[in-house]
Amino acid sequence: MTDSPEFPAEKAPEPKRKGLALTSFLRWIGAATFIGGGASFLVEGWTDAGVFSRQLLWAVGTLVMTILGVVAARRWRDPIGARVFLGLAAATIPAHFAQVGSAIHALQVEHIGTVGAALGASGILVLLLPPLALGVSALVRRRGRTLATAIFALSAPLLLPTRDPSWIAAIAGLQVGAWLLLEATLFRRDALFDTVEGVAARLMLLAPVVITLVRNAFYPTTPIWIAATVASPSLVLLAWPALRGLSGRRWMTVQAAGVAGLAAAVALCVPPALPLALALGAVLLAGSEVVSSRPVVLAWCGAGFLAAGAVASYYEPGLTSALAVVPAGTLHVVAAFRRRNARLTLVTTVVTLAATVAHLIGLVRLPRHDLWIPAVALSVLLLGLSSLLESRRAQLERVFSRLHQHFASGNGS
Repeated sequence: MTDSPEFPAEKAPEPKRKGLALTSFLRWIGAATFIGGGASFLVEGWTDAGVFSRQLLWAVGTLVMTILGVVAARRWRDPIGARVFLGLAAATIPAHFAQVGSAIHALQVEHIGTVGAALGASGILVLLLPPLALGVSALVRRRGRTLATAIFALSAPLLLPTRDPSWIAAIAGLQVGAWLLLEATLFRRDALFDTVEGVAARLMLLAPVVITLVRNAFYPTTPIWIAATVASPSLVLLAWPALRGLSGRRWMTVQAAGVAGLAAAVALCVPPALPLALALGAVLLAGSEVVSSRPVVLAWCGAGFLAAGAVASYYEPGLTSALAVVPAGTLHVVAAFRRRNARLTLVTTVVTLAATVAHLIGLVRLPRHDLWIPAVALSVLLLGLSSLLESRRAQLERVFSRLHQHFASGNGS
């Protein structure tokens, strides 16, 4: 059969061009250096009164990266390099917002600078909208306008002159919540965001959160701000779908880090954290059982809040705290056992037992003299228990065998 205009012969797909390892290495080093320079620009700018000149110089850097991106695409025929240039140009936008916000704060709170300089810096920010749109479009193409709007919306709180730690913690929480909402809706439904460029664009949305929290380190801090700073990356580790593609061991490590971070954040808010931590742990545990997919991440989060509540209750040891922790921990242990997750069962059991023993020890009044008596009594108790267990060795082995079969039959979910 001969070829015709209506039915042209199919051409073999052209092999993909592999980039040189050296060029890839140079791109990574160059991008890291540029990001480091941006961090240095922000840190220096928070204490520098010359806001307009700094904003102008930073805008020049943004425009240079944009122009080089266009040149790389049109003249050098390097699409990967073009996306790197344009993506880095778009990533500078939160830094511009932060610089203008610092100028507004210095003018209104510290009475440093002039109104003209602040307005000039704001004008430069508005003029940078085209480079932002172009840079984001280079990463996610048809979603460029939506993502650019999201970056501007998440960066807008950086203009607020407040440095109150409670407000900053609340703003960062809203920013992380908005990002998680996008992850659960728009980013999850569009395969375009699963590419390397799409992941970079999604991470770009976290830059305003980082700047919001880190900037307040230069001002008086409170446990609430510290808790928000610890909780924000922990939520990212737990809720970012892109991390779920990791291998089982790596994903468990990520989950453990996220849970530990959330537990630490709650523990920083003691002493009122005990009822809050136990309540949040119960809600997450219920969610892990009610949701159809039974996500284990919610069960681990609930265990983390249980641990945080146990730590927080050490500040007020007593019978009431023990009575609150024990039933809550028992529920977590039973739920973990039902879902046949050995690690989760072990963790919740250890946390519950440790909290209970710690509270009971706090209730014991040791004598100031003759301490050898309780020591000998404890020794006799432990030795007698060991002998008793040894005499029931066969029965204990059967129990452990059944437990092994129970957890082995589950999938660890």
